Amino acid sequence: MRRIVLPASLAIALLSLLSAASTSASASAQDSPPYQPSWRLVYQTPNSDAGTGLYSVTAPARDDAWAVGSVGRKKTTGYIVRWNGHHWQQVALPAKGFWPFYVDSSGPDDVWVFGSDSSGDEAVFYWSGSGWQSVPQPQPEQQGMYGTGGLVVNAGDVWFPISPALHWNGQHWETVKLPRGFAAGEFANVGGTIWAVGNQGSKPATLVYRLLRGQWRRMPMPYAPGAYNNVVVDGPHSVFITTVTVPNSPTAPTVLYWNGNTWRLLPAPSATPFSTQPVAGYGADGLWQASNLLWNGRQWLYPETTTGGWPPLVNTSGAMATVRGAKSTWLVTQACTSPGTDCRGQIWQA
Repeated sequence: MRRIVLPASLAIALLSLLSAASTSASASAQDSPPYQPSWRLVYQTPNSDAGTGLYSVTAPARDDAWAVGSVGRKKTTGYIVRWNGHHWQQVALPAKGFWPFYVDSSGPDDVWVFGSDSSGDEAVFYWSGSGWQSVPQPQPEQQGMYGTGGLVVNAGDVWFPISPALHWNGQHWETVKLPRGFAAGEFANVGGTIWAVGNQGSKPATLVYRLLRGQWRRMPMPYAPGAYNNVVVDGPHSVFITTVTVPNSPTAPTVLYWNGNTWRLLPAPSATPFSTQPVAGYGADGLWQASNLLWNGRQWLYPETTTGGWPPLVNTSGAMATVRGAKSTWLVTQACTSPGTDCRGQIWQA
């Protein structure tokens, strides 16, 4: 093979051009704005009265999601819709007169729906992939226990942070003994370990306990003021805890991030969210704080809708769910065309 030798002057000129091109590309990459998702409206329930809509959503897989709530004018009925990877479709209630409040899942064949029956008593059903099955109620039953939401690890491991806290062991509900004076606000499953996040009495400081070998062990962490906490878990090396002093208000939260070894305090956003809830993950190391504030792992972003307008306003009954293994999030909320009337439950996707 013949070897080509360039004159020194030409070689220097080529090197200068390559260097300039590389510098230009690097500068362009640094100057380009970060990827920013936007919200898209994908589903609406039938027109209903105020107080009805969609309250909760879960996404066990990319092609599977569930949302629950109620619809109706004067006579309200329970409402469940399911995402099959292409569109949302209404599904039959697990029992006549059932009114669902909350839904959670550990996978496509383990979806739990919590609510009340036709008599107003607490009721819970889970979807095993082939149909609905009823779950016995705890004794004594606690009114309103299913309105706040719990943690579904699997069909034999479900946690509720009420007082006293409850645990479903696959056969029956059992009382959970927590550290003295500790009030759990949320349970979380972090890499197979149960975390309890809450406060010690009335002290405005976030505490975390981990269940290790059957014992609750307090986790060392930075002091985080605030009596109201939310936990978002993306994996054993990615946990967000948001804390505020006033619930459901347009207040910038304090956000702590756990990378598997240490805690990090995220910088405060320059704008406040619509409210302190709901929260959800967004891909690896991402966090939604309401619908208008997104942490992308490096900085806070302020998304809009696909039409360039404001993000959907989430009321106190709205909820979010992370789509596992994808940079996508479902959001459910209520929208009314006039105060107290013409209301619809809405499903948005980021």
